[in-house]
Amino acid sequence: MGNYKLYAIPSETIAPADGKKEINYEITDDAVPNFSIHTSSDSLSLFAGDVTLKRAEGNAETGELILPKPLIDGKSEGMFSFKSTYTDSESVVQRTVNMYRASGEDADSCWSKRRTFEDFDGGKYRWKTSFTGNHINCTRVSDGATIASFTQTSNPFHKHRGNVIIHQHLSPKTLQLVLITFAMILRLESRRRQIAAMAAIGASGGS
Repeated sequence: MGNYKLYAIPSETIAPADGKKEINYEITDDAVPNFSIHTSSDSLSLFAGDVTLKRAEGNAETGELILPKPLIDGKSEGMFSFKSTYTDSESVVQRTVNMYRASGEDADSCWSKRRTFEDFDGGKYRWKTSFTGNHINCTRVSDGATIASFTQTSNPFHKHRGNVIIHQHLSPKTLQLVLITFAMILRLESRRRQIAAMAAIGASGGS
């Protein structure tokens, strides 16, 4: 359990070696960086502590980036695959789980993004965003208990800043999965808003 603050680190300050656009998050507890999440167009990585400075100290000549070993590595959801994968980078035996789009009443809509993911012990959890994207909740499928929730800052220009509350006691690895899948949900929600805005513009232009 815990109350964390989420900050988006501007991608412009840290140029990725492969030139892909990035959003990098810092998740803190009592102003102490607990985790950093680095994302690119096709991957996500969760690190312990604040690795922003280490990333900024990359070799200027070769573009090599100095990063510690991640806690969890992820492959992002493709445009048409609706599934992302997450691997425990600390485990001797490779352990990989998925987050995917469910069907039926848990499917996506134009109002909300919904994804189900599994932890490394077989437990299932479900993310759901609100229409505005200001509130995002994660529940445990087995009993419907709220595991985590996100409330965006009141500043409309800071879409990737707010409070992440962990409501239940979780194992370290499950907590890490909740945080890294949350970063994926933020990306999907941002994409949903962009599509909705484009559709609105198209509708107004056609009238």
